[in-house]
Amino acid sequence: EHNGRSMGMAQYRERLAAARERVEPVRPKITLPLNHSFEREFEGNISLLVPWFGEEPTSRWSRYYVYTSAGIRAFDARDGRELWAEPTSVQANAELLIARSDVAVFATSYEVFAVDVTTGVRRWSHGEPPKHLADPGADWEGGGAFRTHAVQGNRLVSVRDDGRMTCIAIDTGKMLWSETRRPAALGRVRLVDPWVVYHVSQDGRAVLCLVEAETGAWLDAVMTDEKRPIEELFVTLEGQIIVVTSQGVSSYDAETRMRLWQAPLSGPPRPASLLLDLDAVYASDDGGDLRKIDLDDGRLLWQSERLVQRAADDLTVQREGSNLIISSTASVSAVDSVTGLTLWRGTTPEHCRLVSRLITDAYVAAVDLSDGLREGRSAAYFYDHRNASGVIPKDGGAPDLGPLSDVRAV
Repeated sequence: EHNGRSMGMAQYRERLAAARERVEPVRPKITLPLNHSFEREFEGNISLLVPWFGEEPTSRWSRYYVYTSAGIRAFDARDGRELWAEPTSVQANAELLIARSDVAVFATSYEVFAVDVTTGVRRWSHGEPPKHLADPGADWEGGGAFRTHAVQGNRLVSVRDDGRMTCIAIDTGKMLWSETRRPAALGRVRLVDPWVVYHVSQDGRAVLCLVEAETGAWLDAVMTDEKRPIEELFVTLEGQIIVVTSQGVSSYDAETRMRLWQAPLSGPPRPASLLLDLDAVYASDDGGDLRKIDLDDGRLLWQSERLVQRAADDLTVQREGSNLIISSTASVSAVDSVTGLTLWRGTTPEHCRLVSRLITDAYVAAVDLSDGLREGRSAAYFYDHRNASGVIPKDGGAPDLGPLSDVRAV
């Protein structure tokens, strides 16, 4: 039964699949074996820029971006060809917020700007370092540095540590609104029409703050019963605010400002395991299993078997269709999102260190730096996630990556 209606399991799966098509990310496409290998060396320290909002449906994967001492450089992901005539200059370390088909949006501590993905020319820019910070002895506290960002559709909301909050149209750079809200937002900020939602702390309790997404106008504050710090914050399409603390998961109604339900956890949640779906929220704690909590009433819909053996192991949960891809530094597997049953477990060496895991259109790609197969050399494994198989293809499914000490995959 869902929302008072009875329906079969197959119909329920179809309903979720149709809704997900509107919000699912566009996955990178990979064809095995990988025939387009290339190697490029850079002078000095570099950073491969992994997008903050790579799960956004507008993200694109045909290019990759590298921060170097000369500036930001762009390359074709298929053949490694450099795309811009010269690097895009930047005054400080830059992070990639989102890469679209028209622009890539970057942020430093004091500036957010968009670059044309074809030419590397800046389309727009907002913010600059305060002039007094040029003094080596200057106090950087309260200098108006960016604290966090949020993206939805064509809008970018940025929050500074002095309470300034701005909303920018990503395609044109037009400032849609700018407001100052004190105290400044703590942790995650969520942008889900028609609200911007964030939290602050007051009198030892968490307070949920609601701002109108279109205008930046103040709407209301919701005083919660949460006395522990908020670990994560989600907002559903129906207007539920999901709050995660070290003790449990709670839901508040954005319209009525009332708490709807509370579901306990047996320990602090694993941050990368927290995932909001259309009908539930998923969480894993110290127990190492995964739980599905119903968004309607907070019921525990299912609890999986133990997915990681050691408390120190990380656990990342990602949705792919109707399945959940569960990965850690030691394993890759898939769980049915409706039943909680394990569909497949990927084959890994006995002692592996899967430092990077990425979902593509057909595979879960994992990079192993443990010398698991060949002494002194690293490997990648490609697990076919189609048809609930998880098999590693014989042709190109475990390529040798050579001697590597560090890997970041986008």
